[in-house]
Order: sequence, then C-alpha cells, then structure tokens
Amino acid sequence: MNRPRFSTNLSRYLVTCCLRPGASVVRWSSSEAGADDGAPFFRYALAIQYHGGTHIGFSRQRGELLDTGGRHGRILPPSVESKITSALDSLAGPDGHANLAISSRTDRGVHALWNAAHVDVRPRRSMGGRPWDPQKILLGLNRYLPAENGRGRDGATSEDARVVAVVPAPSHGWSARYDATARIYVYRIFLCPPASAFGIPFEHDRSWRLPVDRLDVRAMNRAAKSFVGTHDFTSFRSVRCSHPNPETTIHGIEVVALPYNFPLGGYGGVDLGETGRARMVTVTVS
Repeated sequence: MNRPRFSTNLSRYLVTCCLRPGASVVRWSSSEAGADDGAPFFRYALAIQYHGGTHIGFSRQRGELLDTGGRHGRILPPSVESKITSALDSLAGPDGHANLAISSRTDRGVHALWNAAHVDVRPRRSMGGRPWDPQKILLGLNRYLPAENGRGRDGATSEDARVVAVVPAPSHGWSARYDATARIYVYRIFLCPPASAFGIPFEHDRSWRLPVDRLDVRAMNRAAKSFVGTHDFTSFRSVRCSHPNPETTIHGIEVVALPYNFPLGGYGGVDLGETGRARMVTVTVS
C-alpha cells in the first residue's frame, strides 16, 4: 500500500491514515445496512481533510450548530461528521447513505490532512441499480459541504473541510478504523523569542507557540527512542474503548528544528522573528 504524501507545514497536529485502494465495488442487501427498501448499498472509502480549529472535533456532539443550535445557551462549532452527513443528505438523500465511520476520531484543534473514512451509499432509482461513480461522490460531497459554521449561506461551500479522495472499498466488511495499516502524527512547536515584535498570526492555530529561543533537539531525539516499539496502552485507553488490542507499535519518532521564514520565491525569504531566531520544531510519529 502506498503511504499518502503530506507536508508538515499544513497543521498543528496532523493526523493521517493510509487508505487502501479498492478493487471492485461490492454490493449487499439493504437489510444489512438497515435500509427500508430493496435497493443495494455500496461501500466507499473516503479521505477527508479539515482544519481542526474551526470544528468541535470529528464526532457529532450535542449543542453544535448543525445539530440543536445550542444547548443551555451554548453554541458550539460544527463537527466534521455533521458537515459530511449534511453533504451526504443533499447528495444521496437521508435514506441513501448509512454507516459513516472515521479511522481517527480527532478532538477540537486537531487538523487532518488525510483521515480515512468509510460510508455506504445507495444508488438513486434513476441509476438502475448501478453504483455511484466515486468521482461523482467526490465532487458532489465537496459541492454540498456547508459553508462556515455549517450555515451554508448563498450556496457557499466549506473551505475548512474537504473530501480529497473517494474509492470503492475492498469489501462490504472493510473498516476504515480496524483495517487501517498506519497512522502518522505531526506535532509543530513554534519557538518565538519573548521580545520578538512578531506574533506570527499565520501560526496562531497551527502550532504550539513557546516564548523560548531553542529546545534541546538532540535530547528530545534521544528520549524519543524510548517510545519506539510495541507497547501496551491499556492505562491510556477509555474503559469503553472498542478496539480489541491495547498494543500499538510506534515505528519511529523524529524531531527536527529549522529556522522559521516566509519564502518569497526568487526573492529569498523574510525572517519572521527577532534577528531571525524564530524556529519551528516538528515532531513526527509514525
């Protein structure tokens, strides 16, 4: 399986999940998917990209804008799940899809560049039982994704959540969560001297900012080796966790520190920090 390409400059905490390519579309009866008529469902694998700062997380929650409009006077940002579900409702109808599930259920503030999911979609009556073309699902979902805060004004679509790939799932039992083969996490730490005149607005929700000049990257890399290998994470799991195996293998951790600057093509770059001392430390866990 090919691992997706990604850039560590895109997010504060980047969660990626490998998406296995499907061979052929698999169909099964609607009764297995909980539908109320005889039309078949077909399972698809999706890759979703979103900005974590504008969402309450991936999973739908009470009180978010796309759900109840607020509970006890509190209005929460929309979840990614609610926005994808809303787009599926518009594309295939409320009864035309089922079983949307994500590989990694991220919290608020966690961005995703390539987060795999699966969903079952039923063809329209006009399609004569033929499955949806994955490309039409991709274009349709991105067309119907609600705009900012899920309100969808004037037909505007979302700019902080997009579906970046759709392929047929290998089988109707394929699970984006349990059949995932790898996850990659990227943590970005922005070191900005306290006397700096620059707050770097571009990084305000894409990195953890520390008012220091440097971190001991060599020491961090030495310490990171202790985490590499297979470990039992029972103490860190919820008592309601449904995953059958508490063991997880960490293949590698790399800590890199580079000067932070803004590239200007052939004009070089501009140091964004006092005397160019601002640095970006990237921690990649795979």
